[in-house]
Amino acid sequence: MKKISLLVAVLLALAYGVAYPWPWGGGGGGVAGTGSVTTTEIFDGTITGDDLSSTINIVTTGTIQGAVKILDNVTSPTTSQLYGTLDIVTGNTTVTPTAAIAGMSICILDGGATHDNVVFDVPGTDNVILLGTTGAGGVGITNSGGTTIGDYVCLIATAANKWRVFGYQGTWASQ
Repeated sequence: MKKISLLVAVLLALAYGVAYPWPWGGGGGGVAGTGSVTTTEIFDGTITGDDLSSTINIVTTGTIQGAVKILDNVTSPTTSQLYGTLDIVTGNTTVTPTAAIAGMSICILDGGATHDNVVFDVPGTDNVILLGTTGAGGVGITNSGGTTIGDYVCLIATAANKWRVFGYQGTWASQ
């Protein structure tokens, strides 16, 4: 069977609900580990094994857009909830993520009706870098000194166990 590009395979699978072989070979109608994927696997996230074993480089002159995950008062986000996420919290809230893995990102927004004490607490293995200063292991940041509804902080894990503040509004300080 003639090999086709990944994008075409995904678009055909979405449009017609059928399986097509990936450019790196395989076949088998969406059976895990065979190199092909069905629409169902795309939508339910059950793509497994060597179906995911290839590196893909994408070059575009167009736009690639991904949605931001919106969380509602999630105080212990899971690993999968820490990629491109906005957590809108109300009340005095402590958000405690899992250990940082390079590439994770989360923004936390004080979305309450009044200003609340919002804390980004980290596991003992992690550090938060705020304004160029690396905090001690296990010491998060807080905006308890802030006074504005709508305060937020955005953090990106730039390496394992390293959260770096990339943007904020309000007064944020080490705990």
